[in-house]
Amino acid sequence: MFKLRFLTLVVILCPFLSFSQNDFFKGYVVTLKGDTLIGYVGGKESGTTLKQVQFRSNTTDAIQKFSAADCIAFGLYDRDDYERYTINISMGKVDLGELSTGIDTVSKRETVFLQVLQKGKNVVLYSYTDEIKTRFYVRKKDDKEPMELLFYSFYNPNGTSQIIYNSKYQRQLLILFREYGVEIEDFILERSLYDEDDIVKLVSLINDYKKEKSKYKTHVWYAGAGLVRLATKYFGEHNLVGNDVTSKTSIVPYISAGIDVYVNPAYARTFFRIEVSLLKSKHDIEKAETDFASFASRHQFKQFTGTFSASLLRNLYNSEKYKAYFGAGIAIRYASTSDNITTYKYTSIIGEISGPDLKKIRLQLPISAGLILSNKVDVSISYTLPTNIAENYVMYGIRSNSFKLGANYRF
Repeated sequence: MFKLRFLTLVVILCPFLSFSQNDFFKGYVVTLKGDTLIGYVGGKESGTTLKQVQFRSNTTDAIQKFSAADCIAFGLYDRDDYERYTINISMGKVDLGELSTGIDTVSKRETVFLQVLQKGKNVVLYSYTDEIKTRFYVRKKDDKEPMELLFYSFYNPNGTSQIIYNSKYQRQLLILFREYGVEIEDFILERSLYDEDDIVKLVSLINDYKKEKSKYKTHVWYAGAGLVRLATKYFGEHNLVGNDVTSKTSIVPYISAGIDVYVNPAYARTFFRIEVSLLKSKHDIEKAETDFASFASRHQFKQFTGTFSASLLRNLYNSEKYKAYFGAGIAIRYASTSDNITTYKYTSIIGEISGPDLKKIRLQLPISAGLILSNKVDVSISYTLPTNIAENYVMYGIRSNSFKLGANYRF
């Protein structure tokens, strides 16, 4: 019954994980008339650049929507800033399955919001992401329009499968280095990639810009404990399969420690959780005798288990005081088995042999949900899908699943 309810919860909540939900934070919108509206602005953790900004004067007001035709700038304080420009947008594909044969220099002209990555004394760096790719733009202080830093990738037009990379952005940046009298080794430019980290580092040299330390934590360590409910059950063709077989549920304590790493610390909505946990457990599966001539058997074993797990979790509700998350992952379980004994009884004859060989290492699929209170206390539940813990016996196996309830303290 619990499994059915939990899986129903998964089905209901999974669609919420498939898209990026906006978070409202204190921010501003600059109208076409130059008026600045102060209130709450909807931001986006990742993905394509916003084409429309959502604005509220306060947390309870109706949402107002502004497009690039309605405002010239907007921002979320201490998080992101956007400015409106009419720019040239290159259309060449970068995904391997969509590369052109020969260079594709087609571009379109459009008025869009650009995300500000850096404002320095010499140039401003922007980014723009759509369904095709991410592009970077620079604008000198006196220029009215940002210039795209161009990067092309395409198949060799001579009929081979060779991919050619045209890093024009390196030459464009070299011109800026020389214009502002900033020296740079050629190999630094040549080794730079067309990604945010490398482009920001290069523009920081042009601007003589030193980034301030962010006030948002990139990760959080935690430690905790709780209870695990372990259920084991034979399946297939075996004497311990049937309605007359009882499996004692094992409820044992566990301890854990781990780290949460945020995809975007400024929004703290999606995060990776890396965790290690330890527990000891006892298991008892029994088919009792129904009369003097019936065949009875019992399998008992103990395990010391260590689990390393990696999960992708997302805050479906995300406020400063409370967060509610949901997600799934993969885990590697190592179990050391002891006192693994199978006992048989028929009439007055009692026998004892070693129990079936049990796997030391196996993969698990945990599904988790939880609440984070005041960014300090994390109360969570986790269900691990059933897996076979017995070695590869042809006729039967032993299926095990777990339900975990715990609490962590976040440092």
